[in-house]
This record gives sequence, C-alpha cells and structure tokens, in this order.
Amino acid sequence: MINRSALLSLPAAALLMLGGCTTQPTAPVSETSSRPQLQPASYRPDQPPGYDCRNALPDVQRLICTDQRLAGLHLSVQQLYHQRLGELDVPALMLLQSNQRQWLLSRFEQCPQAEDSQRASCLEGLYGQRLAALRNWPAVASRASTQPHALASYAEYRLAEGSAPFCNAFTDRLNSELRRNGLPLMSRLPGVEALADSLGGALETDTSSGRLRIDIHNSGSYGGQRMRPTGLSLNGERIMDSRTLPAWVAQQPNYGGRAHVSSSQTGDYGDIQIFREDGQLRILVNETWGFYSPAARGESAFAGLYGLQGGSLQPLCLYRSYLTPPRTDLLAGLPRVQQLQSLLTQLAGQPLNEVAQHERRD
Repeated sequence: MINRSALLSLPAAALLMLGGCTTQPTAPVSETSSRPQLQPASYRPDQPPGYDCRNALPDVQRLICTDQRLAGLHLSVQQLYHQRLGELDVPALMLLQSNQRQWLLSRFEQCPQAEDSQRASCLEGLYGQRLAALRNWPAVASRASTQPHALASYAEYRLAEGSAPFCNAFTDRLNSELRRNGLPLMSRLPGVEALADSLGGALETDTSSGRLRIDIHNSGSYGGQRMRPTGLSLNGERIMDSRTLPAWVAQQPNYGGRAHVSSSQTGDYGDIQIFREDGQLRILVNETWGFYSPAARGESAFAGLYGLQGGSLQPLCLYRSYLTPPRTDLLAGLPRVQQLQSLLTQLAGQPLNEVAQHERRD
C-alpha cells in the first residue's frame, strides 16, 4: 500500500504518470483458437524448385537457383527419381537412394569450373546423364504372388473412425495393395481413376469446385531427397496444411500422446493422392512412415480419407496406418514367420483396434 503522506509529496509530473498507469484500460486477452490455422503454401511456381534460394547455399545450389534451365532439369531429375522409387522393392529402393545421394554430393567435384557459365554448361550435361541413368535403372523382377511385400510385415491399415459404408471395404483394398506392392497407389487399384499424387504424378487436377493442387516442399539436396506434400490448395487458397489431419487424429481417444502437433517433425505428409471412385472425388492423405514420423514403439501414424464438398474437405475414414518397423524382430519378414503369425491369429482371433502391433506380436 502506498503511504498517503509520501503520495502527497510526489511532484505533479510523477502524479500524472502514476495516474496514467492506473486509469489506462487493460487490453482484452484474445482467445486461443483450437482450430488448426492453415499456413500459406510453401510451393511457388515462380521460384526454382528444390530449396529456399534466399538462404546461404553451396555454389552448385546457388547456380541452380539463378538458372531457370538448371532448375527445370533439377526438378525433372527429382520427379523421375521418386517415380522409380515407387517401382522398386525395399532393398533396391535403398540402393537407389544411396546412389542418388552419392550423385548429388558429387556434382561439385564433377563440375569444378571457376566461371558460372562453364559450370552451368557442365551441370546441364551432368543432369542429362542422370536422367538417362534413372530411365535405364534396372527394374526389379516381379515376385511370386505368394510372397508379401516386406512393408506388410510391420505396416497395416486399421479403421479408427468412419461410418461411411465403403470405409471397411477400402481398408481391405489398402491392405491388399500393401501386401502386393508396398505403399498403396491409387493408380493400381481397379475401378479407381487416379487424378494427381505427390509420388511422381501430376500435382493438380480440375474438380467441380475448381483447380485442386497438392502443395509440395522439397527439403533440398541433403534433406532426405523427397519432395514431400505440405497440404492442398483449391483455386490458390489453402484448404489443408500439415496440422489438418493431426487435428482429426487428436479427437480420437488414446490417439498416441504425441509430442508434436504437426503430422511429422518436418511439418509435411508422406504422400497425398487425389482420385475418383464411384463418381466421387476422394483424397487419401498418409502421414510419414519411418524416421520422420513422431510415432514411437506402440504408437501409430495415421491416414485420412477425405471428400471435397462445396470447396471444403469432408472427413470420411480415419486409419491407423503405420506400426513401428521391427528393430529387434529381424526375422519378422520371413515367410515361415508370417505363416506362424497367421496360425497364431487363427488361434487367438483378430486383435481389437486398440491393441498395438507390438502387443499383438508379443
């Protein structure tokens, strides 16, 4: 409490300042919205692709940022590279990833010219050679139909939420494709018209609501070599960002206790696919599997199936889609082990949705 006599002895200027502090109205506290705030798209067609050209960059990347032809060649190599990844099994995929990283790191040594014009000419030839090498990259011989894809030994789609009658049937189709070919591609499903995807296909398509585009962010030459989707834009306006699917996931009971609010530590998704089935436009959004996922042992990443109605996303089916790859169960992918698991499943029955995959194995 301020002493009255001390207050009377204060100079007039001090009293005026003190009075201003006590009579000034307090600004109202703004409420924090719990709804996901859509971020602007990170993809800009007027900028060279690959990395943020505003940052300090190595000479090769700086040159690509300033040369539109090199930027186009760089994008063509990245697109063809991701297309080939989708055609390979796990061992061949890892080999191509290692080879691509080695090639990216070798560009400076292969084009050491001092002048930018000479280096640009060298890089143009180098990218042409790389495109030819990727086109001729050896394909993997088809496996026998009795051999499931290695991803199926630790990944599975389980319906977490969805009352639409097609949700359960779509779950079966996703798992069937997963067992046959690995990551499900809508272009391989019968009766499905693939329109756009972030896995090497077109990035945009026309819909009854307007032009729908998959926004992508390339983390750069040294950031995982993956052009990953960050969301969706309709007629240039963002309708989905990296927090849209997690907001749906967070509504689920015991959804995993994630430490991250975004779908991955890099703020993007594993893939987004736009397709049409039974005359209806649908969008499958997969969270990242593996290193970039926040899911730890006993947790799951998710996938969401959306519709588009009146220019807005309509949640249809939510799936648990990623279950931790075996770090200790090194034999889990062997056919004999899978036969044993099938026998145990017949004896014990299918687990509930709430049971994690590692608990099922245990």
